Amino acid sequence: MTGYPFSLRTILRSACLILIYRQFLATSMDSQNSQTKLALSNNQFTFDTLRQVATSSTKGLKNGVNIILSPFNVAQVLSMIMIGAKGETFRQLSDTLHYSSNFQPIPTPQNQEGLHKAIANAAKLHLGAKNRKRNFTLETGYGIYPDKTFLLNPIFEKNVKRFYRATIRNLNFKSQPKLAEKIINQDVSNATNGKIKNLLPPNSLDAFTRMVLIGTIYFKGNWKDKFDPKLTRKIEFKSDDGLSQEVDMMQGSKDGHYGDFDFSTLMDSSIKHPQPVKVLRLDYVDSNLAMFFVLPKQNGLDGLIQDLNTAILTKLIEGLRHEKKIRVTIPKFKIDYGIEMKEVLQKLGMTDIFGNKADLSGISRAESGSSETERLYLSEVYHKAFIEVNEIGSEAAAATGAVISLLSVMTPTEFKADRPFLYFIMDLSNSNILFIGTYSKPPQTNA
Repeated sequence: MTGYPFSLRTILRSACLILIYRQFLATSMDSQNSQTKLALSNNQFTFDTLRQVATSSTKGLKNGVNIILSPFNVAQVLSMIMIGAKGETFRQLSDTLHYSSNFQPIPTPQNQEGLHKAIANAAKLHLGAKNRKRNFTLETGYGIYPDKTFLLNPIFEKNVKRFYRATIRNLNFKSQPKLAEKIINQDVSNATNGKIKNLLPPNSLDAFTRMVLIGTIYFKGNWKDKFDPKLTRKIEFKSDDGLSQEVDMMQGSKDGHYGDFDFSTLMDSSIKHPQPVKVLRLDYVDSNLAMFFVLPKQNGLDGLIQDLNTAILTKLIEGLRHEKKIRVTIPKFKIDYGIEMKEVLQKLGMTDIFGNKADLSGISRAESGSSETERLYLSEVYHKAFIEVNEIGSEAAAATGAVISLLSVMTPTEFKADRPFLYFIMDLSNSNILFIGTYSKPPQTNA
């Protein structure tokens, strides 16, 4: 072997390492593929939910209500329920959350581990994601509250702990529902830094309650390029109803990502309201998170929401790759929002779970067909969210082929959000939209 730089043992060892590395790459690619599928599903559900909420008679755009939601958070809670769902109930959950159309093989009650592994891997990015410099915090949490006499199916209990790291706390719904309500609301408040209060409204629990599932998400981050409070000025904001009102507008030359886009260039029959939009992305420091502002033409917010889909989202993001200096003017605002999600979810296809057709027999330890099992159904889904956008950054919390043409590659003179706009906070590492909302009118009572 003289004259050769490697011994046979070294060569064999190297071969083994290469094989291991190849296996690692394959596993990593599978994981990345699953995350792509999950983000696609979550974002499709996000746009579906926003469309339904925006058209609500009392909580929608027609009443000038400012919306802030975390459908991502709602999807996680519903995904926990999927572990114990069967039959048509499971199928409707999977279809509504777009898991059936994006994951292969299609998840079934007997084969859904790959789906929940993907969810668990995404959640790992959020659990305890606190920067040492305290420039941002992103945390998710899950809790299950069974009645103290209610026996959880061991498989359900094992998997919600395994995939969601859910904490389980037994309460007495039968004789102390008000106390149980107080305890759960306090836990939610603690998990969201006091931003989500009274998630469960009075008398939402009673002696027939068997279990409550809770999901929380909390985010606080500083802008990568902060606004100077001294430059904040009162500037007129014009709502779609034609009324104008002065609001505090943050201003400054910012390092951001900007693009002018024209939906009318899309040869897509799903686009019913072709229009130009301006898009701004502002990054948060020391994180992979960013806030996007989508500004349509005057009176175009409703049309934008109706047309928005994941294909358009992809084109918008791809068109914002390069950072540049932008003169930015955006409102400083704070919004609280709450909604009962039952009607929204029913319109999206989840019908059986809210009535006597519900099959949640995989949650209870009771034998299939027993009276205890038959009584299990989902009575309501309560969702609350909060967001504050100021000069330092943002704080948000929640408890539950056509091409778009880039019109301009020149540095824009200004991004001025003085009319209704859409916004969302995205985790750029996996493309999940964590929060989404609309600013259609200066907040009054919800400021």
